[in-house]
Amino acid sequence: MSNISSVKINGENIHLFASDLYIRQENGYETLCLQIVMGEEDQESNSLLKDAVVKITLDDQRVFTKIMKIEKVGYYHLPGLLLAGKIENFHEFEGIDIISENESLRTRMDKEITLDDIRKVKMPHDDDEFRLPVEQLEWLSEFGAEEKNEIVKRAIYDYMEKYA
Repeated sequence: MSNISSVKINGENIHLFASDLYIRQENGYETLCLQIVMGEEDQESNSLLKDAVVKITLDDQRVFTKIMKIEKVGYYHLPGLLLAGKIENFHEFEGIDIISENESLRTRMDKEITLDDIRKVKMPHDDDEFRLPVEQLEWLSEFGAEEKNEIVKRAIYDYMEKYA
């Protein structure tokens, strides 16, 4: 299994929670496959694409840029994508696992990741906007983003504790 350090889809960095890069052999053809578990927003923004320019950087500093088709959206119960692109010369992908069409893929990437684990790191944005009085907005403007997040988080926990 190849160790992937980063993935960009159409120039956008993707936060990876799990990934697998392999060459699938079927009917005499080789296909480079990238299976990734990602945040929900990343999946949503890429799921409607038919194909994409995918830049894959491996831990050993090799970089592959290919046009790949999106074959599957979702990874069982998690947000993710399966991308695939035909390759002419699989020797340029030395060290990447080659699997047959009969080999099971599910066991290759299981890392006991849950949707809660993903949401702890990359929570989907809601379109809700806070409408606050001017004096509260002015007071909040004195703080940085991290401090604002802490203030809101603490206020929500206090509210939940009081009313839940």
